[in-house]
Amino acid sequence: YLNGEEFKDGYVDEDGSLIIESVHELHRGQFKCVATNNVGKDEKLITLTVHTVPIIEGSDQLKVVTTNVNQSVLLPCPARAFPPPSRTWNYEGNRIYDGYSHGSKIKQTHDGSLEIATPQMNHAGRYICHVSNLAGEDHMTYLLRIQESPKIISDIP
Repeated sequence: YLNGEEFKDGYVDEDGSLIIESVHELHRGQFKCVATNNVGKDEKLITLTVHTVPIIEGSDQLKVVTTNVNQSVLLPCPARAFPPPSRTWNYEGNRIYDGYSHGSKIKQTHDGSLEIATPQMNHAGRYICHVSNLAGEDHMTYLLRIQESPKIISDIP
């Protein structure tokens, strides 16, 4: 039984072991083994944890994001996996840490997105979110473009 329902995706080996040839995320849960004979019955509960490779939806495509100078931007990095993956962000190949960069606060939010509070022109470039756990890894690439209003830099007499 798996989570109280009869389990049919495997078979019982000669020694009484349950064999599941292709384990899936849906097999996660509590299995109950029941052994009976003419003398009685015994039961044992076993919890199966299934680790899954992190998957970022749409990670195979470059995401182009355009924002204005000083307009907050959020780069999402939604990943599904068990156990939950760790996330790291890179900008042009360099690891990003929470703090200040080029005069703007940069932080990773609770869901793993990267937030740039007041982006400047020098924040434009390639950002990569990398997710990983015991089962594997995935990544997503963003190209951030920053626009600014025109400025007249000198007076011509």
